[in-house]
Amino acid sequence: MNKTAFILAYALFPLPPVLLYLAGAGWPLDLYALSIALGVYAYCFACAQLVLAARPAWAQKALGQKGLRGFHAAAPLGIILLGLGHRFLKSAAGFDMESFKASVGGVGLALMAALSLLAFLFMAIIGGSLGAQLKELRSKASARGLDYKRTRALHALIAIAVPLLGLHLFLASSSVFARNPSGSVLLAVYALASLYSFIKYRIAGRVPAKEKG
Repeated sequence: MNKTAFILAYALFPLPPVLLYLAGAGWPLDLYALSIALGVYAYCFACAQLVLAARPAWAQKALGQKGLRGFHAAAPLGIILLGLGHRFLKSAAGFDMESFKASVGGVGLALMAALSLLAFLFMAIIGGSLGAQLKELRSKASARGLDYKRTRALHALIAIAVPLLGLHLFLASSSVFARNPSGSVLLAVYALASLYSFIKYRIAGRVPAKEKG
Protein backbone atom coordinates (compact mmCIF):
# COMPACT_ATOMS: atom_id res chain seq x y z
CA MET A 1 0.00 0.00 0.00
CA ASN A 2 1.36 3.42 -0.94
CA LYS A 3 0.61 6.77 0.68
CA THR A 4 -2.17 7.70 -1.75
CA ALA A 5 -3.94 4.39 -1.26
CA PHE A 6 -3.63 4.73 2.51
CA ILE A 7 -5.17 8.22 2.57
CA LEU A 8 -7.98 7.11 0.25
CA ALA A 9 -8.74 4.01 2.35
CA TYR A 10 -8.64 6.07 5.54
CA ALA A 11 -11.06 8.65 4.14
CA LEU A 12 -13.51 6.09 2.77
CA PHE A 13 -13.61 3.27 5.33
CA PRO A 14 -16.25 5.07 7.48
CA LEU A 15 -18.51 5.48 4.44
CA PRO A 16 -20.20 2.01 4.56
CA PRO A 17 -21.51 2.46 8.12
CA VAL A 18 -22.49 6.07 7.36
CA LEU A 19 -24.63 4.89 4.43
CA LEU A 20 -26.12 2.06 6.51
CA TYR A 21 -27.01 4.50 9.31
CA LEU A 22 -28.59 6.97 6.90
CA ALA A 23 -30.54 4.15 5.25
CA GLY A 24 -31.74 2.96 8.66
CA ALA A 25 -32.92 6.48 9.44
CA GLY A 26 -34.87 6.66 6.18
CA TRP A 27 -32.40 8.80 4.19
CA PRO A 28 -33.30 12.11 5.85
CA LEU A 29 -32.02 15.25 4.10
CA ASP A 30 -31.61 17.57 7.06
CA LEU A 31 -29.35 18.55 9.97
CA TYR A 32 -30.08 15.22 11.63
CA ALA A 33 -28.66 13.32 8.66
CA LEU A 34 -25.51 15.44 8.65
CA SER A 35 -25.12 14.95 12.40
CA ILE A 36 -25.33 11.16 11.89
CA ALA A 37 -22.65 11.30 9.19
CA LEU A 38 -20.29 13.42 11.30
CA GLY A 39 -20.82 11.27 14.38
CA VAL A 40 -20.16 7.99 12.58
CA TYR A 41 -17.10 9.42 10.84
CA ALA A 42 -15.74 10.70 14.17
CA TYR A 43 -16.24 7.31 15.79
CA CYS A 44 -14.65 5.38 12.94
CA PHE A 45 -11.62 7.67 12.98
CA ALA A 46 -11.38 7.26 16.76
CA CYS A 47 -11.27 3.49 16.25
CA ALA A 48 -8.61 3.99 13.59
CA GLN A 49 -6.47 5.86 16.13
CA LEU A 50 -6.17 2.71 18.21
CA VAL A 51 -5.18 0.68 15.15
CA LEU A 52 -2.57 3.25 14.10
CA ALA A 53 -1.24 3.43 17.67
CA ALA A 54 -0.31 -0.23 17.24
CA ARG A 55 1.96 0.81 14.35
CA PRO A 56 0.82 -1.86 11.88
CA ALA A 57 3.39 -2.79 9.25
CA TRP A 58 1.11 -1.85 6.34
CA ALA A 59 0.66 1.68 7.71
CA GLN A 60 4.39 2.10 8.32
CA LYS A 61 5.08 0.91 4.78
CA ALA A 62 2.61 3.44 3.37
CA LEU A 63 3.63 6.47 5.42
CA GLY A 64 7.00 5.60 6.92
CA GLN A 65 7.56 5.60 10.68
CA LYS A 66 7.87 9.38 10.94
CA GLY A 67 4.89 9.94 8.66
CA LEU A 68 2.75 7.52 10.64
CA ARG A 69 3.63 9.25 13.91
CA GLY A 70 2.77 12.62 12.39
CA PHE A 71 -0.51 11.37 10.96
CA HIS A 72 -1.46 9.72 14.25
CA ALA A 73 -0.65 12.94 16.13
CA ALA A 74 -2.64 15.18 13.77
CA ALA A 75 -5.76 13.00 13.36
CA PRO A 76 -7.30 13.77 16.79
CA LEU A 77 -7.86 17.39 15.76
CA GLY A 78 -10.08 16.22 12.91
CA ILE A 79 -11.87 13.74 15.17
CA ILE A 80 -12.59 16.41 17.76
CA LEU A 81 -13.87 18.85 15.12
CA LEU A 82 -16.14 16.15 13.68
CA GLY A 83 -17.39 15.33 17.17
CA LEU A 84 -18.08 18.97 17.98
CA GLY A 85 -19.85 19.39 14.67
CA HIS A 86 -21.98 16.34 15.47
CA ARG A 87 -22.97 17.77 18.85
CA PHE A 88 -23.71 21.23 17.42
CA LEU A 89 -25.95 19.81 14.70
CA LYS A 90 -27.78 17.52 17.12
CA SER A 91 -28.45 20.52 19.33
CA ALA A 92 -29.59 22.59 16.33
CA ALA A 93 -31.94 19.75 15.36
CA GLY A 94 -33.59 19.97 18.78
CA PHE A 95 -32.03 17.00 20.59
CA ASP A 96 -31.45 17.06 24.35
CA MET A 97 -27.73 17.66 24.96
CA GLU A 98 -28.04 17.05 28.72
CA SER A 99 -29.26 13.47 28.48
CA PHE A 100 -27.19 10.51 29.69
CA LYS A 101 -26.40 9.53 26.10
CA ALA A 102 -25.18 13.01 25.18
CA SER A 103 -23.19 13.28 28.41
CA VAL A 104 -21.38 10.00 27.77
CA GLY A 105 -20.44 11.19 24.29
CA GLY A 106 -19.27 14.52 25.68
CA VAL A 107 -17.07 12.83 28.28
CA GLY A 108 -15.55 10.56 25.64
CA LEU A 109 -14.82 13.50 23.35
CA ALA A 110 -13.37 15.58 26.19
CA LEU A 111 -11.16 12.66 27.26
CA MET A 112 -9.84 12.27 23.73
CA ALA A 113 -9.17 16.00 23.49
CA ALA A 114 -7.35 16.15 26.84
CA LEU A 115 -5.16 13.11 26.18
CA SER A 116 -4.40 14.25 22.63
CA LEU A 117 -3.26 17.61 23.99
CA LEU A 118 -1.11 15.78 26.54
CA ALA A 119 0.50 13.77 23.74
CA PHE A 120 1.15 16.90 21.69
CA LEU A 121 2.78 18.70 24.59
CA PHE A 122 4.90 15.84 25.90
CA MET A 123 5.30 13.23 23.16
CA ALA A 124 5.01 14.74 19.67
CA ILE A 125 8.17 15.39 17.64
CA ILE A 126 8.08 19.14 16.92
CA GLY A 127 10.82 21.23 15.36
CA GLY A 128 11.59 24.94 15.31
CA SER A 129 11.02 27.43 18.09
CA LEU A 130 7.88 25.65 19.28
CA GLY A 131 9.85 22.44 19.57
CA ALA A 132 12.46 24.21 21.68
CA GLN A 133 9.78 25.57 24.00
CA LEU A 134 8.16 22.15 24.31
CA LYS A 135 11.54 20.59 25.04
CA GLU A 136 11.98 23.00 27.94
CA LEU A 137 8.45 22.27 29.19
CA ARG A 138 9.09 18.51 28.99
CA SER A 139 12.35 18.87 30.89
CA LYS A 140 10.59 20.71 33.71
CA ALA A 141 7.74 18.19 33.75
CA SER A 142 10.17 15.28 33.81
CA ALA A 143 11.93 16.79 36.81
CA ARG A 144 8.56 16.75 38.57
CA GLY A 145 7.91 13.12 37.70
CA LEU A 146 5.96 13.44 34.45
CA ASP A 147 8.49 11.75 32.18
CA TYR A 148 7.92 10.20 28.74
CA LYS A 149 7.11 6.77 30.16
CA ARG A 150 4.37 8.10 32.43
CA THR A 151 3.02 10.40 29.73
CA ARG A 152 2.80 7.42 27.36
CA ALA A 153 0.95 5.42 30.02
CA LEU A 154 -1.52 8.27 30.52
CA HIS A 155 -1.98 8.66 26.79
CA ALA A 156 -2.89 4.96 26.55
CA LEU A 157 -6.05 5.84 28.50
CA ILE A 158 -7.35 7.21 25.21
CA ALA A 159 -8.50 3.64 24.64
CA ILE A 160 -11.22 4.38 27.21
CA ALA A 161 -12.60 7.12 24.97
CA VAL A 162 -13.51 4.63 22.22
CA PRO A 163 -15.87 2.52 24.42
CA LEU A 164 -17.41 5.74 25.80
CA LEU A 165 -18.02 7.09 22.31
CA GLY A 166 -19.27 3.65 21.31
CA LEU A 167 -21.74 3.59 24.20
CA HIS A 168 -22.98 7.02 23.13
CA LEU A 169 -23.36 5.79 19.57
CA PHE A 170 -25.14 2.54 20.42
CA LEU A 171 -27.57 4.35 22.72
CA ALA A 172 -28.67 6.50 19.77
CA SER A 173 -32.02 5.80 18.16
CA SER A 174 -30.22 5.37 14.82
CA SER A 175 -28.43 2.34 16.31
CA VAL A 176 -31.58 0.44 17.31
CA PHE A 177 -30.83 -3.06 16.04
CA ALA A 178 -34.27 -3.60 14.56
CA ARG A 179 -33.86 -0.47 12.42
CA ASN A 180 -30.20 -0.75 11.57
CA PRO A 181 -28.78 -4.24 12.17
CA SER A 182 -26.05 -4.08 9.52
CA GLY A 183 -24.76 -0.66 10.57
CA SER A 184 -24.74 -1.57 14.25
CA VAL A 185 -22.88 -4.83 13.64
CA LEU A 186 -20.34 -3.19 11.33
CA LEU A 187 -19.50 -0.48 13.86
CA ALA A 188 -19.26 -3.11 16.61
CA VAL A 189 -16.76 -4.99 14.45
CA TYR A 190 -14.75 -1.78 13.91
CA ALA A 191 -14.71 -1.14 17.65
CA LEU A 192 -13.73 -4.67 18.70
CA ALA A 193 -11.05 -4.93 16.02
CA SER A 194 -9.49 -1.62 17.04
CA LEU A 195 -9.50 -2.47 20.75
CA TYR A 196 -8.02 -5.91 20.04
CA SER A 197 -5.27 -4.35 17.91
CA PHE A 198 -4.42 -1.79 20.59
CA ILE A 199 -4.50 -4.20 23.53
CA LYS A 200 -2.43 -6.76 21.63
CA TYR A 201 0.17 -4.09 20.86
CA ARG A 202 0.28 -2.85 24.44
CA ILE A 203 0.75 -6.39 25.79
CA ALA A 204 3.36 -7.28 23.19
CA GLY A 205 5.20 -4.06 23.98
CA ARG A 206 5.72 -5.28 27.52
CA VAL A 207 7.33 -8.56 26.48
CA PRO A 208 11.15 -8.45 26.54
CA ALA A 209 12.70 -8.57 23.07
CA LYS A 210 14.29 -12.00 23.68
CA GLU A 211 10.84 -13.48 24.37
CA LYS A 212 9.21 -12.13 21.20
CA GLY A 213 8.63 -14.18 18.11
